[in-house]
Amino acid sequence: MKYNQNITLFIALAIAMLFVGKVEAGSPLWRLDPLTATQLTVGPLSTATVKYSVTNNSSRTHTLSMEYIPGITQVTSGGNCSDPFVLPANQSCTLELSISGADLVRNVLSGPRICEQGADGLPSPMLCYQPSVANSLLIAVSESAT
Repeated sequence: MKYNQNITLFIALAIAMLFVGKVEAGSPLWRLDPLTATQLTVGPLSTATVKYSVTNNSSRTHTLSMEYIPGITQVTSGGNCSDPFVLPANQSCTLELSISGADLVRNVLSGPRICEQGADGLPSPMLCYQPSVANSLLIAVSESAT
């Protein structure tokens, strides 16, 4: 009888641990919220700016950096996120992106991806987050000059 109770308790505990793991897995450690429009058309002679608020939702400090996107550079002056940027728990910074129509290779259909910085100083693809699909970059390259 005691054996059956222990098995039942073990199974219930295992299920509870799986449930808690699933809840945490669905919560991003950092969040990107748009501060400007994220869907733009950029001509070959024009530039545009997109801004996001990056918030660290975790209980520890993270060193983050943006994955490279051809034609898009991170603006680190003026109080924006540095490169890389260190975000303490529950803090945020502004990620400002400068988009150069002359340097865009093709349309941008996602991103930006913000990743934990790896030991080599590059973004580690093992822990990255990006905005929701509705808030992701959607940059169309126009053939007209503007």
